[in-house]
Amino acid sequence: VQSHGNTCKRDMGYILRHIAISILKDDTESFVELILWMENVTKALKKEESAVRAYQSLRSIVRSTLPEEMVTLIDPYLDILIKALLVGS
Repeated sequence: VQSHGNTCKRDMGYILRHIAISILKDDTESFVELILWMENVTKALKKEESAVRAYQSLRSIVRSTLPEEMVTLIDPYLDILIKALLVGS
């Protein structure tokens, strides 16, 4: 996150927005489509490891700062993202 600062923060903001939209629309499928695109871009840039670390950190922050009800809604989406970056979707 530190070395890519603004770009990394921007991408995390995109992910959080898409998670919120997916939760509101009850539509996991569109989030999975975004993850497929993100996975391809991340692999092309050879940034899988740093992306996984960044999103694991984001998940830790979400878990430590948000109420449990929100964590319960958000966590599955972050798990989908992290697993896709680790092993492919």
